[in-house]
Amino acid sequence: MSADGVTTADGPVPEMEDHAADCAARLRDADRVLLASHIDADGLTSAAIAATALERAEIPFETVFSKQLDETEVAKIAATEYETVLFTDFGSGQLDVIAAHERAGDFDPVIADHHQPADADTDYHLNPLRFGIDGASELSGAGASYVLARALEPADGANRDLAGLAVVGAVGDMQNSQGGLHGANAGIVADGVEAGVLEEATDLVIYGRQTRPLPKFLEYASDVRIPGISNDQNGAIEFLSELDLDLKTDGDWRRWVDLSMAERKTVVSALMRRAIASGVPANRIDDLVGTTYSLLDEEEGTELRDVSEFSTLLNATARYERADVGLAVCLGDRGEALERARKLLRNHRRNLSEGLQWVKNEGVTVEENVQWFDAGTRIRETIVGIVAGMAVGAAGIRGDVPILAFAEKSADEVKVSARGSHVLVRQGLDLSTVMREASRAVGGDGGGHDVAAGATIPAGTREAFVAEATESSANNSSEAGDRSANEGGETAEPPKRAPSEDHVRSLGRGYMDTEPSPTRRRLLAGLATVGAAALGGCVTTGLSLRTDGVDASNVFESVSLSESWTANKAVASVKLTESATTERNVRELAVVDSDGSSVWSDTVAAGQTNVSDVRLPVGEPATLTATDNTGAFVESVTVSVGGSSFP
Repeated sequence: MSADGVTTADGPVPEMEDHAADCAARLRDADRVLLASHIDADGLTSAAIAATALERAEIPFETVFSKQLDETEVAKIAATEYETVLFTDFGSGQLDVIAAHERAGDFDPVIADHHQPADADTDYHLNPLRFGIDGASELSGAGASYVLARALEPADGANRDLAGLAVVGAVGDMQNSQGGLHGANAGIVADGVEAGVLEEATDLVIYGRQTRPLPKFLEYASDVRIPGISNDQNGAIEFLSELDLDLKTDGDWRRWVDLSMAERKTVVSALMRRAIASGVPANRIDDLVGTTYSLLDEEEGTELRDVSEFSTLLNATARYERADVGLAVCLGDRGEALERARKLLRNHRRNLSEGLQWVKNEGVTVEENVQWFDAGTRIRETIVGIVAGMAVGAAGIRGDVPILAFAEKSADEVKVSARGSHVLVRQGLDLSTVMREASRAVGGDGGGHDVAAGATIPAGTREAFVAEATESSANNSSEAGDRSANEGGETAEPPKRAPSEDHVRSLGRGYMDTEPSPTRRRLLAGLATVGAAALGGCVTTGLSLRTDGVDASNVFESVSLSESWTANKAVASVKLTESATTERNVRELAVVDSDGSSVWSDTVAAGQTNVSDVRLPVGEPATLTATDNTGAFVESVTVSVGGSSFP
């Protein structure tokens, strides 16, 4: 504890505590503070956390919002009479501009952000990237704001109740996309659970658990597409009607939140059986189940109870110039502000649907290293990035190159949003750098994350911007290739690696060295049972390998056991077809056991046909899956090693 009685230890992110304490001390020294924040769900929750912490610390402040912090916006802030400015959920990417105003004596900045920093320095810059923490996946802007709030709190730990808002911000920033929050975010989750404001559970991770009637709940579950249910209203109703459950009350469909645990288990088991029968890969089926977060102080059955639905509600406010409404909801207004937010959400969903349909109808222009579309005034510049992300995977829209989306911001400016994938990032793509370099080359400015970024450019510079972005994207990829190439030649096999925690989360929800929770075991029981039945049993005398589907495979030519064993796993060799890594662009193989947990994974190179040291579990069926250079599923086969002991 510091000399002034403020907590500086035992915070949720120990690596950032000391610097957070310095930032908090600077804010306490200010006569008043201008709080400037971004407008999305992460920005709104960042502002709400900071505003509450400042109020509790009795520091006078005013709050302003900005869609994008560029030179003009920073100049407007500098023109105010505030000597101290707290930036939340932006500021790092504009650090060079901010630092110039600081040197000029315009204001003293304190920054709580998680985006890629520009090449400049300032004394009070609280960013997880400066402490070895991934700002794209392990701590959001709201998380950085929460770390600062904890440093501002009195000794009784009064600001732990703000952890729930930090989780809303992290989920709104898609940091739970690998099955749950991890890294530094896990410390914030623990704070929220301990404070009694947050519940962490294992459940279906389909959006709308609190508010959507069951048919809509399943119909719109597009992250894991189940034929005959996803995007099929009649199919979803038929599926539910075939279950031996009473899923209606007074003629109206119940919601997921209304079901008992026994009823949920019945639905999940049937859903998994349908997915398996429809050929959905085991690792994709596992994506149906993950970690969910609920705010215990909010009414059950409302969009505020579930953090995913809460974050969507917030996104719908500031994107329509009503950040004040989103902030009011975050600060506890459950009357007029909440009703206004709900109306904005309905309008937001309609606009997203219409925008997506427009992109599907008009298509995209494909360049060598990027693809793009220009919506002009047809799609609002505040949602064009969301539409771009939704469009990837639609007919004619590729997943192996980033997508750029243009929309008119004003008569003189154009908004550009860029979306990539984590597969592209692993291959070297950094959209934050691409957008910053390309926009500044044409007189604009931009930045963001490696997987998603944005920029503002002058009107009439689109073609030049696309050319710059194409070249920058190519440089990203070639630099990554240079770093990863072996000296032995262009087609040398990539080095073997153990599965990273992030990769294991994408396949088996991150249970690397621990047993799955009892709840998760129950939810996945149907998967194991049906998988074993599909094999027709395993050979249990001696040690032998059985495969199912290889004969008809376009990817896998053969699977054979080796004579070595490691870590209680059989070691096998996989031979790929000549076209697997060329025509079908296979770039990664993975083994997932019958419980949905990752066993092994490795990358493959173009032209590679032999993969050794493949690890297989013994005594249970497993799925060997191939994914392409976009991370999309290509093909899978079932493998089983019979026996229960090793030589």
